[in-house]
Amino acid sequence: MKLSSAISIFGAHSVANAFTVVPHPSAASFIARTSTIRSRPASCLNAECESRDGKDPSPDDDKEDEEKNPYELEFIDYDDPNYVTDQGLVEGEENYVLSKDKTDEEIEKMREERRVQNDIFQFNTYYSKFLQDKEWKGHWTEYRTSTFLDSFPENEKLDANGIPKFVRGKIPLKVTSTGKKVILEPWGPENEVIQHAQVDESSNQSITPFAPPSMRSFDFRGQQGNMCVGNAYTICDAVKIDRNSEGEEHDGPFSELRVEVGIHFKGSCMRLKLDYITKEDEMVLSETPTLHLRGFTMCREREGEFPDMSDEFLFGQPGAPGGLYDPPLIANEEQTYQYITMNLEGYTTVLFPHAIEQDINAFDGQGWVVSLDWTPGKYRYQVDRKFLSGAKIKGLKTLELSEVQSGDADRWRPNSGPTDMRQ
Repeated sequence: MKLSSAISIFGAHSVANAFTVVPHPSAASFIARTSTIRSRPASCLNAECESRDGKDPSPDDDKEDEEKNPYELEFIDYDDPNYVTDQGLVEGEENYVLSKDKTDEEIEKMREERRVQNDIFQFNTYYSKFLQDKEWKGHWTEYRTSTFLDSFPENEKLDANGIPKFVRGKIPLKVTSTGKKVILEPWGPENEVIQHAQVDESSNQSITPFAPPSMRSFDFRGQQGNMCVGNAYTICDAVKIDRNSEGEEHDGPFSELRVEVGIHFKGSCMRLKLDYITKEDEMVLSETPTLHLRGFTMCREREGEFPDMSDEFLFGQPGAPGGLYDPPLIANEEQTYQYITMNLEGYTTVLFPHAIEQDINAFDGQGWVVSLDWTPGKYRYQVDRKFLSGAKIKGLKTLELSEVQSGDADRWRPNSGPTDMRQ
């Protein structure tokens, strides 16, 4: 079903009057700089052995155990077809041993039960941490790409490397964001849904959330692209191309893709919202058209009140100190030209693709990543949404969160080259 809204986050003002051209962002070619995830060394255990009576152990302890132990060791050959003890079988019931197919079926059933439990845990954690009894009020700064702006001549929309220009909204939107949990009939965990609401205070019109209209626990399975870890989260939604409406529900190719990543810290929140769409001519020429960035929004919010524009950690110095703390792995140099990195107010650096290929063979199927690096004071956080390629671009590979004390960031900065988290 095609997404709709009362107002687009980019539709509140005319481009000529409300936006201004920003300095051209740099391509993400710097990612080749060495970096990797490294954690602090764990403290070693220094335990000393002590006998039960508090004295140093001696051979007499073992002798005492042997004297008190009335049992004999029994060696069992579990491959013996005649062995039935401890298998829940009695003589004559050996034929009830599960076949290989039945065993695989039972194992898959147990795995699915664990997946369902994890879905419910993620669902409840996301709601309780980021939405329950919370009203987020924030200043949203919009950016549009030249790709879809008629004010740019066709030959000036992109630079020599194919990277679009950006224009920035002159007046931030003032938006209130909330979420509620609704229980549908019949009652059950699968019928609890989260409904987001975002309202532009100046026009009193709603803004489409970058999440399913009614988010269920199953939407946190992975292929739907929603997850939370620590004090960070990611959500997304997409619109299938009409001619590809059949097949897996969450598989593309897509005509629209909306992605959001956010970090919360002590009543403050920094969110990055990315809006991708396809071009009409590419929709006709290709079965897997490229998704181009239409624009993005930086949301700087406080819980219960609009943030003061003097808040250093939301509106202060542009850029995370030294750039991204842990630059993510990119397939190759060619793919780096699909990315943009920008330093933004509030000690924030972001990295994201300005164009996402939906062809499974593009860049060896490496997949894609969106990074948000924010230093809101004593601590520094970087969240990486790593997602799949081809028809699975909605699905998550991993959601990774790095946390380090801001004063120690340079000391612990990864230095062994970009890597993906081990699975």
